[in-house]
Amino acid sequence: MKMKHAILLKTGVALFVLAAVSCKKNETTEPPIPIDPPVVSYLPVTVYDDGMPADSFVYNDDNTVAKLYYYYNKDTKKYAQTVTFKYTNGKCVGMERAQNDVVYQTDALVYKGNKVTNYTTYMGGRKDSAFLTLDNRNMVTLDGSKDTLRGSDFESMDYTEFTYANGNLVSHLHQHYYKDNGSSNSVKGEATYSYDDKANTLQYFFAVNPYIAFILSWEEGNMFSTGRNNLTKLMVVSTSGSVVKSTDTYKITNIFDEKTGLLSKQQLTENDKPMGERTYRFIKIK
Repeated sequence: MKMKHAILLKTGVALFVLAAVSCKKNETTEPPIPIDPPVVSYLPVTVYDDGMPADSFVYNDDNTVAKLYYYYNKDTKKYAQTVTFKYTNGKCVGMERAQNDVVYQTDALVYKGNKVTNYTTYMGGRKDSAFLTLDNRNMVTLDGSKDTLRGSDFESMDYTEFTYANGNLVSHLHQHYYKDNGSSNSVKGEATYSYDDKANTLQYFFAVNPYIAFILSWEEGNMFSTGRNNLTKLMVVSTSGSVVKSTDTYKITNIFDEKTGLLSKQQLTENDKPMGERTYRFIKIK
């Protein structure tokens, strides 16, 4: 159940760090977003897309995720991808990704002031890094940098800005520009998010498992609510140069269990066409 816009995939980075540093002391008088007790009683153990296993979670004793399994192969009846998480004092400091039990990528997270750096090492030794800026409530306001990188024959700029309200991500703006050997292009993506007024069953899950939001959004492009309420609509406007390339609307119908009140099912559409149905299986918190 993947989305076609890369701009949507960028969102996971912000959601990841928002939760990643939530355990740090708040430097503002504004109170933290409350998590209703009924919501924190359960954690998702399996997520299904159209009846097929999509994601599965194994937990540590403190309710942090020890392993994430995804990309289920219905022929082998096994998950192709495994992510193992590393923690220090309850904070995620890295992860190890494996495909069919072969490690192909490791990540190390370094926290300093209002900056978080993610250092990545790929199979073969190639390295990369990503930088994020936080506000005084430890929410990501900027992914990347607004500075223009310049070389002898190229220029580039790539960043995403995020805006929050009432404990939810309400919009983000992605700007990408490059110029290489005389040719150039600029791409802009603007997204706006709408929510219901119900407590998000998955809020506690994402709060104690920050890197999960990053992986689920970046790798799969799925529309998971990580904040206070449940996502109901996402509108994306993509522009190349000065021309609007597309305007797309994604809608989510959230269905809750009558007895427990937990989120049990989501029906998704893209421009009013069915995208699929997602269902959840939960376990009670230890």
